[in-house]
Amino acid sequence: MTGILKKYPHPQGYQKYVISVPGKPDESQFIVEIIPGKTMQMDECNDYSLQGEFVEDSFADEDVLRYIYRSEGEVVQTLLGCATDSLHTEFARGMPVLVDYNSLRPTVVYLPKDIELKHTVWKVAEMIQVEHDPENKLFEKRPFDLTKDKYDGYILQLPAGSENSKIELVVGITKKVDCNRHRLIDVTFGDAGDMNFSPHMFMIFDSDGEIASTRMGCPDRELTGKFIYGETRRVPYTTDPMIIFIPKGFELRYRIWESVV
Repeated sequence: MTGILKKYPHPQGYQKYVISVPGKPDESQFIVEIIPGKTMQMDECNDYSLQGEFVEDSFADEDVLRYIYRSEGEVVQTLLGCATDSLHTEFARGMPVLVDYNSLRPTVVYLPKDIELKHTVWKVAEMIQVEHDPENKLFEKRPFDLTKDKYDGYILQLPAGSENSKIELVVGITKKVDCNRHRLIDVTFGDAGDMNFSPHMFMIFDSDGEIASTRMGCPDRELTGKFIYGETRRVPYTTDPMIIFIPKGFELRYRIWESVV
């Protein structure tokens, strides 16, 4: 560890963290979430978010992954009126970055000196496909612009689970593709409010189906069916129904993330 710290000097004004993880039998089941933030006074009714972004730093040594977190340290918050006695100390998170779990390759992270760093290791389960149930009565309140000709509605309701778990919602399309890596682009996956579905969570996924890929030469030119997706949505584990609208022709899958660190 000391050798790594000396080998990669950090930029002026930044502090350096090195994240190393122990070996596991099947490391492909795990993901590391790297989270910047600031510990500060907050109230109980507003949301707080540290502004900034991670930039991957290209480096000649492939045995080390390097990120720089660019931030002026600004924390934004919603502006709800809260009781003054609700102040407490909490960690205001910034946008995290996810990296593959790799015990042979440490991750070096540089942050401004007033920013803190945390990380969580997640065990990620296999994806499960959600069946379409168009007759569910919840869809009687379908918003006017989500016409049945364009979108299909899905309902996901899970049994009781761990408070340390998250649900990842994955929308994609199955296509025959070559050996390159493929990804949906120009994807939006957001909250659409819950005024029509209260008290249920209501989300809309949208995409025109455009796919980007790497451009490696595939010697055999063989095409195989693969599930292709882009931006996903992670939400805290809940047993409440989640209503998700997606364009026709797409599939909805989910997988459970369980915190192990």
